[in-house]
Amino acid sequence: MQSVQKRLRDPIKARTAATWSSYLKYLNATIGDVQLVDINNRTMKTQLIAVMASEKTNAGGRRFSPKSIENYLAIVKMVVASVLNDKDEEAQRRE
Repeated sequence: MQSVQKRLRDPIKARTAATWSSYLKYLNATIGDVQLVDINNRTMKTQLIAVMASEKTNAGGRRFSPKSIENYLAIVKMVVASVLNDKDEEAQRRE
């Protein structure tokens, strides 16, 4: 989070950082026990999207819209892509 806020080219704004922090808090509570190397389409469908789609508000409506779920998935993708190896290169993920 700090690097995207302080980078010289296109830093994120404070409100975006606050939103992303809240997303990360939810994601950590929901899928925090999953290893980064184990995050793939299947785990996202079963452990995140299914959970988010089934959550309801107190009034009984959907808690997350399809667009909100896409936004949360974008954050997951950014976190996975941010993993670097010892040479500061994007780490190779096993498929």
